[in-house]
Amino acid sequence: FILSMLFKRSKFVSLLLFILMFLLMAFNYWNADYDMYAKLFIKYGSIDYYYNTEYLFQAFCKLIYSYKENYHSFLFIYSAIAIFLMYVTIKKQAKYPAFVTMLYLIFSFFLDAVQIRHFMASAIICFGLKYLLKNNCTKKDYMKYLLLNIIAIGFHYMAVFYLIFLLIPKLSKKSLKPLLMKIILFSSILFLIINSNIFIKLLSLFLPESKINAYFISGDWKVNKIVTIILIIVQLIPLIILWINKKNNDDNDLLKKVIIMNILLIIVTPFYFYTVEFGRIFRGIIIYDYIALSNSLTKKLTYKNIKIYFMSFLLASILFIVLIIIVGVFNKTVLSILQNNLLFR
Repeated sequence: FILSMLFKRSKFVSLLLFILMFLLMAFNYWNADYDMYAKLFIKYGSIDYYYNTEYLFQAFCKLIYSYKENYHSFLFIYSAIAIFLMYVTIKKQAKYPAFVTMLYLIFSFFLDAVQIRHFMASAIICFGLKYLLKNNCTKKDYMKYLLLNIIAIGFHYMAVFYLIFLLIPKLSKKSLKPLLMKIILFSSILFLIINSNIFIKLLSLFLPESKINAYFISGDWKVNKIVTIILIIVQLIPLIILWINKKNNDDNDLLKKVIIMNILLIIVTPFYFYTVEFGRIFRGIIIYDYIALSNSLTKKLTYKNIKIYFMSFLLASILFIVLIIIVGVFNKTVLSILQNNLLFR
């Protein structure tokens, strides 16, 4: 952390932090989801057919299992790919990669290291977003992102929501306030629609029956409205902080596009009234929130820089406190990743 502050522009320090994250994830031998994924690896690997969900994740399990490897070998290879994609994303997009990597290590690495299917999907999406965030986005860029998004869906079905990012290049030419109002109105209408049986029938065409029943029918995954509202507020915090930072950085094109990304994800919030599991969707692009904030920094320690440092740490800290500590998963995520490691046992 100290090195990332002193040498915030350093790609070498960023690499060291990513190596640390790789060691923590690849050699972990217990966390909240470890047993589930270890069983899924054997289940998917040992059968010769596919279930109606996350086909590429199943295919990856079958591939590694076919070489008679165990789950530890699978996790090693899987972690290397996902973490490398995140590393390349930060290296290419961030002016201060060490600082961004440090923020990501605070939040949301420890959740990503546990929820590995979503992590791979997020890593692919973040890697692919570079095509949509270019100044002159071409049809080929659209197709490249679309292809990567489809691949991401193969690892986690919630990546289907990221298809909405295809609108970013067009929306970046428009003002933000009218867009925000339109998305809020659309989300309100969507909230009414998703409470109808028609919506559930449409989703059943894409999601497994078990997930439809758990998320939308049985109520097993539902939470009380207070928790839902808190999560919605937490999702809006990155948007608010980015918007405040934009007042002094109107020429930052990436910042505007990342703000649009956060505005578009407001569409997901009506689903929280079914289950907060959908909250992982906004977490999937948190690394771009850090990049957009840190890219506003300059070399000298000015009042503006101090404010950006404060907002960056505030964002990472709030997300860590609310989504890890208050939710009560600290022991099964952070401590389990730090303490249960084959290299340091």
